[in-house]
Amino acid sequence: VVFQSSKTAQAVFGAQNTAANTGCNTPSTDNIPCDTAVLDSGIFNVPTPQTNYQYSGRIDKVFDKDRLYGTLFRNTQATKQQSPRPSFLIHSHFYTIAIQGNETHTFSDHLLNEAFIGYNRLEGHTPDQGLFTVPVVNVTNLGVGWGSPNPDEDYIQHGTRWRDVVTYIRGHHDFKVGYEGWHGNDLAYFAGRYSQPIFTYTNIINLINDNPFTETNIAFDPVTGQPFPDNYGFAKGSGSAFIEDSWKVTRRLTVNYGIRYDNFGNAYPALGKTVLANFHPATASSFADSIANGAFTQQSHTFAHDLNWIFSPRAGFAYNLFGKGEWVVRGGFGLYRDEFTLGNQENGLIANPPGPVRPTFKNDGTTAAPVFGFATQNTYPFGFPYPAFVGAPLDAKGGRVGGGFTTIGIDPNLSMPRILNHTLTLEHSLTNGLVASLGYQGSHGGNLITNGGNLAAHTYGTDVNDYAGDLLQHPSYASSGTYKGTGTQSRLNTSFGAITYATNGPTANYNAVVAAIKGKFARRGFITASYTHSKAMDDWGSYPTAAPPYKRYYSPSLNNVPNVFSLGWNYELPGGELHNAILRRVVGGWTLAGITSLQSGTPFSVQNTNPLAVSTKGTDGVTITSANYATELAAGNLQYVPTSGDYNADGNNTDYPNVTAYTQKHNRKDYLKGNGIFTVCAGGALPCGNFTQPTFGSEGNQTPNRFLNPGYADTDLTLKKTTHITERFIVEFRLDTFNLFNRVNLTTVDR
Repeated sequence: VVFQSSKTAQAVFGAQNTAANTGCNTPSTDNIPCDTAVLDSGIFNVPTPQTNYQYSGRIDKVFDKDRLYGTLFRNTQATKQQSPRPSFLIHSHFYTIAIQGNETHTFSDHLLNEAFIGYNRLEGHTPDQGLFTVPVVNVTNLGVGWGSPNPDEDYIQHGTRWRDVVTYIRGHHDFKVGYEGWHGNDLAYFAGRYSQPIFTYTNIINLINDNPFTETNIAFDPVTGQPFPDNYGFAKGSGSAFIEDSWKVTRRLTVNYGIRYDNFGNAYPALGKTVLANFHPATASSFADSIANGAFTQQSHTFAHDLNWIFSPRAGFAYNLFGKGEWVVRGGFGLYRDEFTLGNQENGLIANPPGPVRPTFKNDGTTAAPVFGFATQNTYPFGFPYPAFVGAPLDAKGGRVGGGFTTIGIDPNLSMPRILNHTLTLEHSLTNGLVASLGYQGSHGGNLITNGGNLAAHTYGTDVNDYAGDLLQHPSYASSGTYKGTGTQSRLNTSFGAITYATNGPTANYNAVVAAIKGKFARRGFITASYTHSKAMDDWGSYPTAAPPYKRYYSPSLNNVPNVFSLGWNYELPGGELHNAILRRVVGGWTLAGITSLQSGTPFSVQNTNPLAVSTKGTDGVTITSANYATELAAGNLQYVPTSGDYNADGNNTDYPNVTAYTQKHNRKDYLKGNGIFTVCAGGALPCGNFTQPTFGSEGNQTPNRFLNPGYADTDLTLKKTTHITERFIVEFRLDTFNLFNRVNLTTVDR
């Protein structure tokens, strides 16, 4: 670890403010002196040692009209994942085997059949060695944490794929008809993984005082209340077919068109006592009521029916404008589908009652309190002390009031997202070897799945089981009856905790103009350069509230990069054509090459992850108690403390503040300064700089992704000398310079 800086208590907690009881050297921060070093920051950059073994074999056999081809690949990998705390070094092992075979049969000059079958087996034991007697600990916003997570996790996946394609050429037509099938499973032996607790602390003071905000990641039987060995497995099959034609209509016009059919299948349990239960919203006049009255139901498959009868047409063309090949127009469109894979279909449903549940224990009185402690052994079942979880029969909704069940559901009638891509490009030959082009690329995604694939690889959805004002409607009081300034989360559907639910709804759009040039120049040179000006927008991301309509969050995408320029070139220096052999070897064979990349910064949003904190005195100066709380709330006299988060009081601490201006500093030095691109807020209090607190009880007005991370710029240069000593013997001298101008490329804003 290379230490870079140390932050004092004043830098972390803010300056001392005895009147407001905030900042360093006050009771709210355990009276830590302001000059005490609290946090060190540094860079931990060490290699991850790996040991790999690979084996492969291949066989080919050609007959009169047939060609057989087969391969076998085997790979084993052992890794050691380092940690700045050496005790948390973990070992993992991965195994892969892949077998495939191809057969090509030629019926005639016009008819060809290609068949394929392949089998894969993947296994990852990650990790199988480590210090598993310590729970995983995280501190919100500080990047502080430790532990060796997911102990003794073992996953195994099998997949078999087969395909057959027939090609028939007739006249100016090239027809293809094909079919592809797949069947696979995902077996997860995760009993160890879901036996190690994960703790979250809202700030470092709570960490010091052993006051965790949440504890989760422990699997229980919801009926018996006992810890449960959480192993599960699912499988599914899929099938696709297509037909297409490449037609040379005239000497100047070629057209390609076709259509594809897909059945993306329907996952089902495939291991032991795996339970599949999915959430069914109730029929209601409002989204909130549909969630409040919905229920989890055990079923044989994820969906009510296969994701079937999906058709996707596609077409394209190329047209030689004047018949000389100097001007060419290309274009086309295609309807594509974002497959809802086996992982998408199963990973969300593995912790729903009546199967093993993984409740969240919160330190707010709504559940049994988190219990921090160490395990008694380094192997499953470890022996961690767990919070009290009382089992009981499930209610009519498939849950239990007070059970704290954290659940995930997928719309039983989900339909596949559709992505329409369209392009149009004009190309012009400037010289024999140099071509310039100007084109448009567009994409429209509709019927997308909430909180979709741009943020997660195999899971979807957002928590729909919360509502604004929940904590205000269920306030917490001290034994004296004085209001504590917060409340308990009751939830829309009181039989469950969080319900992360995936359904159709969001949209995404991308539009870009691309100018490019590519080819040879000055006889010895080659260049490829392009500039892209684009705009990506969506309402597909992770936002403070999950209820529709999603259009209110339609904004720049997380991967929106408006300007991208790239340049690649090489130039062979003169000298290689000299008649003198000695001079030709000395001054010939030199090549200079470079790559330059420039791009705008990606966008980000500002969120406050602090919990709700309401002043115990109203704006009218009255001390709030259980006796006058309702009156003060109705009169609008409640107010946040300056460091409060969770502005809409729904119990989820990922809220937007109000934004007074989207201006920010863009100088690279500002990104590196302690105060960064925004004004530093004393103790995290608002108002401050661009931000103010919203109207009491409401979400902030920020539009997502309006602030920008630093941009990227890099230039690499290569000088190479190639000398032919003999016809078979070549000597190469090479000098590669990466980041020629030594520019430090900053990543993302981290606070």
